[in-house]
Amino acid sequence: LISNRHMSLLQPFISQVRTVDFNTRIHKDECAYSFATPKSEGGLYISLVSFLGIGKDFIDFYSKKTGEKLFLHFRQVKKEPEDYSPPKKKPTLLQIGGEEGFNLNQNEIQYEDVYTLVILPSTTLPINDKDIPLKIQMTVEAVIKADSATKKDEVAKWEGQPLVVSNYAENLVQFDNGVKIPFSGWKCSECDLTSNLWLNLTDGKILCGRKTWDGTGGNGHALEHFQKTKHPLCVKLGTITANGKADVYSYAEDEMVLDPKLEEHLAHFGINVSQMSKTEKTMAELEIDLNFKFESKAIEESGKELKPLKGPGLTGLYNTGNSCYFNTIFQTLFSIPEIREKYYKSPEKLFADAPTDPTSDFKTQMSKLAYALFSKDAPEEVAPRTLKNLIGKGHPEFSTMRQQDTLEYYQHLLTTIERLERAGSDDDVTRLFKFKVEDRIQCATSGNVKYTYKDENVLSLPIPLEAALNKDQIKMDVQTKEEEHVYPRVPIQSCLEAFAQSEHVPDFYSPAINATTTAIKTTRLSTFPKYLWVQVRRFTVNQDWTPKKLAVWVDVPDNLDLELLRGKGIQPGETPLPEGTVPVQEKKIDESLVSQLAEMGFAVNGCRRAVHATNNQGLDAAMNWVLEHMGDPDFDTPLEAPKAQTQVPEKKVDQEAMVMLQSMGFSEGQARRALLATDNNLERATDYIFSHMDEPDLPTPESSSASSSSAAIAPPIKDEAPAKYRLHGFISHIGRSTQSGHYVCHLRVGDKWVQFNDSHVYES
Repeated sequence: LISNRHMSLLQPFISQVRTVDFNTRIHKDECAYSFATPKSEGGLYISLVSFLGIGKDFIDFYSKKTGEKLFLHFRQVKKEPEDYSPPKKKPTLLQIGGEEGFNLNQNEIQYEDVYTLVILPSTTLPINDKDIPLKIQMTVEAVIKADSATKKDEVAKWEGQPLVVSNYAENLVQFDNGVKIPFSGWKCSECDLTSNLWLNLTDGKILCGRKTWDGTGGNGHALEHFQKTKHPLCVKLGTITANGKADVYSYAEDEMVLDPKLEEHLAHFGINVSQMSKTEKTMAELEIDLNFKFESKAIEESGKELKPLKGPGLTGLYNTGNSCYFNTIFQTLFSIPEIREKYYKSPEKLFADAPTDPTSDFKTQMSKLAYALFSKDAPEEVAPRTLKNLIGKGHPEFSTMRQQDTLEYYQHLLTTIERLERAGSDDDVTRLFKFKVEDRIQCATSGNVKYTYKDENVLSLPIPLEAALNKDQIKMDVQTKEEEHVYPRVPIQSCLEAFAQSEHVPDFYSPAINATTTAIKTTRLSTFPKYLWVQVRRFTVNQDWTPKKLAVWVDVPDNLDLELLRGKGIQPGETPLPEGTVPVQEKKIDESLVSQLAEMGFAVNGCRRAVHATNNQGLDAAMNWVLEHMGDPDFDTPLEAPKAQTQVPEKKVDQEAMVMLQSMGFSEGQARRALLATDNNLERATDYIFSHMDEPDLPTPESSSASSSSAAIAPPIKDEAPAKYRLHGFISHIGRSTQSGHYVCHLRVGDKWVQFNDSHVYES
């Protein structure tokens, strides 16, 4: 029991302690300044004022800064083996859970939660004494019972992705063919598989599902059946429960769906749901397993004995659920010295620079991760949940728990850094990756040229399969065993040459002849960044226009010379295209192409945009446009007809706002364009610049009038940087699906190559 002396010690804190309500965010999973957890040595000290969790290395700093002395000390202590309770009896039913089913958690390490009240520097008090002041007692109890801020965020992400009712459920056609499905003993009607089986709700066929990226799953017979019959809905046998729940997939809609009439549809084939038990994991459970318990044997070095590594720079990143895209991008970024040096801070410096709420501060969380990865006491793995949540906040995709594309996330991350930090400043790390692309367009009739420039941070290269080095060895027989397949090997030099090839642009309006003609377009790099990110485009479409991933090796040497891609700007003897206004003409859209795209499941508005943007060039061109732009915010918005250009009065730029923007690191051209576009609203102009970073700077009035006879945008300062690069690392996507899979990265660390596969770090 608490003595009177201890009671008197608690009295001064009653007015300081805050009460907990539904909206209170309690950070009890992880230290706000480090990756210490309740399982770490020293546990977590939870503030009863800010409700931040503080690790033992930061508690003295925090107490000195805030004046707080009272904390709820939270530790999770591993139970001894004798504390385990053995299974009551062997499973007698093939089901998960229940008294007679399998207990999947019986071998997990068990932890006991231990809470005490601590008054710094050294007083410890029990929490279960009835004489603790009521306010403190209620707050402590609420903190213990509440879900952590991290858990709330993750639950919201999963629950934020509800299934929708299938368009086919209400009026589903079911054949009266006499098929009755037995209670158990199912088998694929096309092969010998007895798991991952799907019942077609139209004709009663039992068929196996698709093969997953790790080689498990099925042989895809359910999908083949749909392609032949167009029967849309299937239910996964083994997931049907007595309350009428089960996994239902719509091949026609290409997603998991809800079937409100599922019990009725199952009864048609003799299935009484009240007698059913769950015997297989649902697709959601399998997805969680694949992401939380990914085994290194699924990656490409599975046949080798890989040596585990640990130490500074060799810390793994825990997969918090579909987070391999995050892990590979951050391992790669922090392997770059300039980024490591910018964010790495000692604990004292990190704490001193942190704001009141470090959990919502980007720089603090970046420094927290940098210190964890590279300090001399670097742990074997950390889970940067707070940083991931912070970067994804408000984004329609990155705020969810779904799998994401690494390239899209990399570009979103750079935009976030630019937005949250001082863009254009000397320590702006995004400048390490930016380069200018030079587009040269030549009128085929007059020979006149036009040069334009835009900023990029990724060089995207096509893969010309016709340039494969092993054409004679490639086996096309689909019956060949997976391990015996020979895949095309294309050198990256061929990808660079394909990128450098000229492109014919039809229906180009040439001001030189005041008519449409054909133009020839070439793309080069007018500047070269210190670190060049290269994407090789491995995604294409099947003959039925469904997306697929190319099974191809791209050979990349240690050293690469990109001099053939150097742009040189307008050359002596070239005549610039004169300025001119393109006549506004309503472009006709081939509705048959739109229909063909829409039948593949893409939004009609997006299909119209694709056909419009590719000038009715055909299904192939439109499909490629869809794959590149389906993530655009306006993809599914109606396409507006072009408006006639009218003469508008010249706008003037607010010079004071111009100076403010330039002081923030933006160029005069960027500032001028943004202010003109936002009616000189400084706040809106700042947002405009960040959302239009790829647009060229607007020329100053002097330079604009001086070059009125030319439509060419002034080229950037001539880049003398060498176009030679050494391979530093690469990120690989494992799996055949364009919608799922797993990412790992390989990085050059010192004189060796290291493979980073979430928590696993190996010498490659």
